[in-house]
Amino acid sequence: MEAIEQAVAERGGKTMRFPVTLNMWELKRWIRSEKPGLVFNLVESLDRSDRLQTVVPLLLEDWRVPFTGSGSLGMLLSNNKLASKERLAESGLPVPDGFWADRRGTIHRVPENGDGDVLGDWIVKTLESHASAHMNDDSVVRNATAAELAGRIADLSDRHGEPFFAEQFIDGREFNLSLLENDSGGVSVLPEAEIRFDNLPAGKPAIVGYQAKWVEDSPEYAGTTRSFDFPPSDDTLRKNLKKTAIRCWRVIGLRGYARVDFRVDRLGKIAILEANANPCLSPDAGFAAAAERGGLSYGDMVERIALAALRR
Repeated sequence: MEAIEQAVAERGGKTMRFPVTLNMWELKRWIRSEKPGLVFNLVESLDRSDRLQTVVPLLLEDWRVPFTGSGSLGMLLSNNKLASKERLAESGLPVPDGFWADRRGTIHRVPENGDGDVLGDWIVKTLESHASAHMNDDSVVRNATAAELAGRIADLSDRHGEPFFAEQFIDGREFNLSLLENDSGGVSVLPEAEIRFDNLPAGKPAIVGYQAKWVEDSPEYAGTTRSFDFPPSDDTLRKNLKKTAIRCWRVIGLRGYARVDFRVDRLGKIAILEANANPCLSPDAGFAAAAERGGLSYGDMVERIALAALRR
């Protein structure tokens, strides 16, 4: 918030903060009283639930208030990882196999391709929480069967009080592509970043788990680094990643700014891990780093995001 406020102030704008709770009447009264020209939406959860973040853009749309970032539909689709993967798969875009079990023990696959024993490596994730919540070394399940995955999913769902699912674990390279709406209403892809796992301790799975993202004194944090430098041999791969990211933006209905995360296996096959409708905008986060690499200062990035919302 402070970084965005500073960027707005440097451009002659005025800001005020409003902390959103489940009391939506307070939000409506504030909107009616202050009549903001633009809401910079930084709501990532309500009442400790990432699922409820869609409430704010839905209400702002209903009240005809301009706001930054994706609308309620794009936010809703991207927030539910299985729903977004179904939509992407239906559009012919590459996603890992998904796997979940309902409370009756019925096994489901996304895309649907049978429910027999599943051999191979899988990773268990939360369905609607983000920021790598509850993701650690134990999230990767090697040579799992369908019954083992169903049991692990049910156990984690009960333990944490929220739904989990599993998807095929692609033991390869990971890429983050940040996207920014441009002046014509289209989308520009900022320089692609690769998450490097070269410095992880031996035996640790190559994942960006909770420790790697948030615990600065952990070996996972030190062992995962961001790189924008690529050899010429990656040129075709980078072009394909950009094309796929733009298609993902359109299929999910993203706008303003977003990030698409990919895995690439050892044969160069691309798979979309996630379409993130509200990636972190902290000055030290990946989106700002990609913007800087693309020649945009932090203030320029904030201005582009704000102007995109005002044009709509």
